[in-house]
Amino acid sequence: MTESATDWIEVYALSVVNGVGDPDYLVMRGIHDGVDPAWIKQAFVEDPIRPGFLDRRVFDQDVVWHDIHRRPHRIADRDDLTDEYLVNLVTYVRFWAGNWVPWGAGEPLTWIESTPLMCGLRAEAARRGVEVEQVDEYAPSATS
Repeated sequence: MTESATDWIEVYALSVVNGVGDPDYLVMRGIHDGVDPAWIKQAFVEDPIRPGFLDRRVFDQDVVWHDIHRRPHRIADRDDLTDEYLVNLVTYVRFWAGNWVPWGAGEPLTWIESTPLMCGLRAEAARRGVEVEQVDEYAPSATS
């Protein structure tokens, strides 16, 4: 077994121990996206928000999105957050809004659209001339 395969087995084990909802997906996306498994293992140790979990503080700013592996993506960086990724991210955030809305904050889509993150994503889409439809269905693409 290669060192890389061993690293991914360790990532999977950390995912299970830390209660990641879908460790298979976390590992699959890591391999697909070319993520260094050492990055993910380090995040499990050092980051208070574990890989595979959303840090709700992301909604309080409009600069960075953190992916499933806790890697930051600058919203205004077209090379880091491609147009396809941007469109899919807006759709993803809208689709899962009901899981992230703070208790008592009201209707999920109204709340999510009012967050600095979503305002920043929509402003960036407008700056790029990218149309983001009001779609409430999420289908992951190869780049999200």
